[in-house]
Amino acid sequence: MSMMPNRLLLIIGLMGGGVFLSGCHLAGHDGPISPSLARCREYSQQGVLALEQGRWASAELLLRKAVESCPDDPEARRHLAEALWYQGRKQEALVQLDQAIALVPNDGELRVRATEMRLGVNQIEPARHEIETALNLEPNRADAWAMRARVLRAAKDPRGALADYHRALGYAPNDRDLLMETAELYAELNEPEQALALLHSLIDGCGPGEEPQKALYLEGLAYAALGRNDEAAESYATALARGAPTPELLYQLALVQSHAGRPREAVVAAEAALRLAPTHGPSRQLIERLNVAQCPDPTIHR
Repeated sequence: MSMMPNRLLLIIGLMGGGVFLSGCHLAGHDGPISPSLARCREYSQQGVLALEQGRWASAELLLRKAVESCPDDPEARRHLAEALWYQGRKQEALVQLDQAIALVPNDGELRVRATEMRLGVNQIEPARHEIETALNLEPNRADAWAMRARVLRAAKDPRGALADYHRALGYAPNDRDLLMETAELYAELNEPEQALALLHSLIDGCGPGEEPQKALYLEGLAYAALGRNDEAAESYATALARGAPTPELLYQLALVQSHAGRPREAVVAAEAALRLAPTHGPSRQLIERLNVAQCPDPTIHR
């Protein structure tokens, strides 16, 4: 069974108290439920179950029936948008989400998701407009500030993005994804001390063995940028124990081992990277440099 993305959990959680508009009656309406609303709810529930199981095509069919039964139901349209999105039909997904927003224009969560989708198709200016509207509606949403940070990052405004990440952290100080994204941006801005402070806050809040691999990898990068190669090597080694190895992780480990004066360990790590990705150029080049350093020109006489 496929794992359901976190955003789907949020969306599905709204079903029980979702908003149903004209023609199909409001959720919780005291009057009788119309046949069209009853059909819409049934198809929507089945469609959401299919989404949860990763059966995107089946979800689409069911949710289309829900929309046909009750065209004014924004929940059915937002779920249909997800089914289309995960099948790679991104423009169709945006059409459905835009129609849902037209039905409930003051729904901040819908607008945050629409921003994310627009970023996914590189519509940066429409994404910026969408998230500004979301923040005007609900200025205390951590996810909205985080999404505006991503929009600004895509728009090549890293300092503006950094300010928004910190606004988001003000509302959700322990959010792991936010901490990692902010630390990653500090690293890109060549401010490893600030990156480390955030990463240590994240890692210290994890139980033993529960540290995210990416956080440990970023910690290693920050230590390496500060010239603290032994600590970087320890972070990378721990990261390797927290998930599947990647060529980049092994290469970074090899690099700090070489800088720490441990060429044999560096070669071992770089060779492991090449076994995963035989065309990984940086690992191959590092091995060649280390081999040259270990084997001076025999024609030179002492």
